[in-house]
Amino acid sequence: MRYLYRGVAIAVGLFFMLFAILKAADPMGTILKVEEYLQAMGLEGLQSLSTTIAALLCLVEFIIGAALAAKVRMALAVPLLLLFMAVMTIITILNLTILPIDDCGCFGEAIKLSNTETFLKNLLLLGCALFLLLYPKGDCAKRISISPKRAMLLMGAAVVLELLIFSYSLWYKPLADFGQFRKGTDLREMAEGGAGALYDALFVYQKEGRRESFTLDNLPDTTWTFVESIVSSAEDSPSGEGTAADFQLKNGAGEYITQDILAEEGRVLFSIVSSAESLSLKDWETIFRLAAQSEAHNARFYLVCCQLQQEVIDAMAAAAESLGAEPAELPYLLYTDKKTALSLNRLNGGLVVVDEGVLSYKDRLTSTIW
Repeated sequence: MRYLYRGVAIAVGLFFMLFAILKAADPMGTILKVEEYLQAMGLEGLQSLSTTIAALLCLVEFIIGAALAAKVRMALAVPLLLLFMAVMTIITILNLTILPIDDCGCFGEAIKLSNTETFLKNLLLLGCALFLLLYPKGDCAKRISISPKRAMLLMGAAVVLELLIFSYSLWYKPLADFGQFRKGTDLREMAEGGAGALYDALFVYQKEGRRESFTLDNLPDTTWTFVESIVSSAEDSPSGEGTAADFQLKNGAGEYITQDILAEEGRVLFSIVSSAESLSLKDWETIFRLAAQSEAHNARFYLVCCQLQQEVIDAMAAAAESLGAEPAELPYLLYTDKKTALSLNRLNGGLVVVDEGVLSYKDRLTSTIW
C-alpha cells in the first residue's frame, strides 16, 4: 500500500505540473480561456483580472504538483488537491449542462478534451485525491524525508520557475505555439473552406450587452461588435486545423475581404495588434517602417486589429504625430475578433508573414525580414 500511495502521489503531481507548464508556455491561450469562462458566467466585469487569474491558476497547479511529486507538505497539498478537483469537477458539470464551453482548457491549447472526457478525467483525479487524503496520516508523516527548510526552498523554486515561464511566454515570446495558425498553414485554402469541406458557420455579435447569432449572408451593421464564430462541420476537421470561419478579416467598412487579400500574389505581412494603446513608439516606428519597406519590395502590409476602429486610429495617429510620420505612411487597417488575432500571433504587434497564401513566419515585430 505504501508504494501505491507514493505512485499515486507522483503520478498526480506530474500530471498537475504538466497542466501548469502547458498553460504557462502559452499564457495568452490560457488568458483567452479564462475570459471565455468569465463571459459565459456573466462576469465580464472581471475580465480585467484575466491575466492575474491565469497566472494564479498556473501557480496553484504547479505548486500542488511539485509538492505531491516531491513529497513536500503532504498534509496541506492533499486537501488543496481535493478542493481544487472538487471545484474543477463542478465547473465541468456546468460545462456539460448550461455553460456554452466545449473545451475545458485543462491542457491549455495543447490538447483538446470534450466535456465528457474532462468529466471522466476529473472523476479519476478526484478519486486519487480521496485516496491520498484517507491514507493513514501516521504512515504519511513517517515518509516525509525532507526538512522544512528544504521544503520551503523547493516550493520557492517552483514558484519562481513557473512565473519565469509564464512571464517570458507572455511578454517576450511563447515557448510553444498551440494555436491553429502555425507555420506552414495554408490560409488561402482555409479561407476558401479547405478542399471542399462542408461547414455551417454562425457569427456571434454583441451590442449594448445583447448577443445574437448571424449567418454569413445576414451580418449586422457596423454598430455591432464581433465576438466569435461558431462552426459545425459536416466533415470534422483534423485536430489543430481550422475552417474558413476561423479566419475572417474585415475592412473599415465591415466588409469581409479575406479571400481578396490572400488571393494577392507574392508576400503579405500582417502586424497583429490586440491593444493599440499598449504599443510603444518603437513598435509603431517599426510598423511604419514595415509599411514603407513592403511597398518597396512589392509586398502588402496590413495592421490586423481586434478593438474598436476609432481606438486604433487614435492610437496610430498619436504615434504618427510623435514620430513625425505622414498620414500616407499609415498602414492599411483590417479587423477580426480577439481570438483569431491572438491565434495568428500571441504577441501584441507580432508579425505574421504569408507567402503565396502559406503562413511562413510568425514572431516578434521586426523590420529585418527581407
